[in-house]
Amino acid sequence: MTLLSIKSLHIVLAILWGAGVLALLTAPQVPGKTSEQLLRWTARVTTPAMLGALASGLWLTVASGWFLSGMFWIFAKILIVLAVLATHGFQHGALLRASLSKTDPRSSTVRNLGIGAVAFASIVVLATMKPF
Repeated sequence: MTLLSIKSLHIVLAILWGAGVLALLTAPQVPGKTSEQLLRWTARVTTPAMLGALASGLWLTVASGWFLSGMFWIFAKILIVLAVLATHGFQHGALLRASLSKTDPRSSTVRNLGIGAVAFASIVVLATMKPF
């Protein structure tokens, strides 16, 4: 596949992953059967999209030579991606535990949702502008 094909695939997978993470961050606000459906969606779509986005992003980074060319924006992007990855894991685990114990998982999700949205916006800005 060409560089543009991999880049397009990476963007689509990142959008799917981002939508899934933002849905996980809002899940505690939605009671009932929605959490079970979201857990299935996460297992079937969000997590595979995350793995594909990480793999294609690594391929793009290596193929483009961003590690070796002194483009430090890629390191900032990687740190933010790792934070989103951790958020995905923590939120999925919290929702899974809540669904198994039938408890209410309400927490500071509005704050978490804002942080998630800012994280994804930062990734987009870093990837498109490559500021440093």
